[in-house]
Amino acid sequence: MQNGDMNRFFRRYGGYICGVIFAAVIVTLAIIGSKHSSSDILTRYSKEKFMKQVEEASSAQDSTDVYDFESGDFYQDDEVYDKFFGVDELSLYYKAHIADLDGEMFIYDAQFDVTVSDATVRELDEAITRKCGQPSDDNRYGEIFITKKTDKSIEIVLDLGNAYEDKAITGIFKALNELNGVRSVTVNGGLGDSSKGSVGT
Repeated sequence: MQNGDMNRFFRRYGGYICGVIFAAVIVTLAIIGSKHSSSDILTRYSKEKFMKQVEEASSAQDSTDVYDFESGDFYQDDEVYDKFFGVDELSLYYKAHIADLDGEMFIYDAQFDVTVSDATVRELDEAITRKCGQPSDDNRYGEIFITKKTDKSIEIVLDLGNAYEDKAITGIFKALNELNGVRSVTVNGGLGDSSKGSVGT
């Protein structure tokens, strides 16, 4: 096969070949697993993105940039959770980042540029209810505990143990966006590398 023929072959079918390889990687990840339930999210996120790109590939002819595996886009631990939960799409005015997963526990470390008080805690509690709705048997989005940690920080613990939906994960980010003086919010920063954050637009 001539070089020109090879180039045309890989331009036309390279994406599908990479797709098969990537599907095998997903299956391998699902079998091997990882700490803190990371493999579940990585697998779900990668599968969803993979299927979306397969659809794009099927509608695009001679596409060479559908599957960009060299960029590491699928498996960068410092951003995969932000992308999966859509943190970058929330239009937050402060820096927000989900550093890692710890089963059903989401621990938010909210840092402020202003002094926080008990009134701030109450304001946040009310804002969460506005974003997620009043908790009830028909609206179980988890147990939420809010604690003032220092003069300029609040800790929010979200326990999804008895929840049947995960809207509070982003609902807490949205509620914090209604408060003044929030500088940054990191989820489960003690488990992973929280040095990098996603900045809301």
